[in-house]
Amino acid sequence: MKRPITYAISQGLSNDLNFEETSKNIVEHAKKLSDIGVSYFQIREKSLSSSNLYKLSVDAVNALRNTEMRLLINDRADIAAAVGAYGVHLAGSSIPAHLVKRAFGSSLSIFVSTHSIDDVYQAIEHKADAAVFGPIFSTPGKSEPVGMHVLRSVVDSAGEFPIVALGGIDGSNCRSAVEVGAAGVAGIRCFADLGSARKLTDVLGDNE
Repeated sequence: MKRPITYAISQGLSNDLNFEETSKNIVEHAKKLSDIGVSYFQIREKSLSSSNLYKLSVDAVNALRNTEMRLLINDRADIAAAVGAYGVHLAGSSIPAHLVKRAFGSSLSIFVSTHSIDDVYQAIEHKADAAVFGPIFSTPGKSEPVGMHVLRSVVDSAGEFPIVALGGIDGSNCRSAVEVGAAGVAGIRCFADLGSARKLTDVLGDNE
């Protein structure tokens, strides 16, 4: 069985005032996550200027160059392409995936945030490569969780199109998301601590 996707998202704590310290911490944490087998890392630092986001992305690409981890940049396809990242993550308010595909071709993989089956259908129509769907379980600051029954329905409706489960994911429930057909799991909190990230990857590693 193919190993499920494990998709870590940075915490969004970096800004232009604390950039030197936080950017170093982000890169070091991504490298540690790669060492325990986390497959994707998304830089989601919305408070950074374009120049500092570019610097952070360059440092991350260099740190991860000889690892199997794939780097995604939030929203900024131009920066992702410029630094040679694996891909870009698009929010609902971002430029549509098909326009990114038109501009950058197959050089960038495109992940799209989705919250309904209609969002997933649109991601498929717009030629995205995968959808991050949620929230599945309860998580602070997010809308009501949709639950496993909706995740199963979305996965079934999406066919071969990969759905990555997001929202309240941890080592105790990640397996259930994969068992209903999700291509993997994503999160911020569950990967912020190396111990919890290791537990999650170990649980999903047993799924192979």
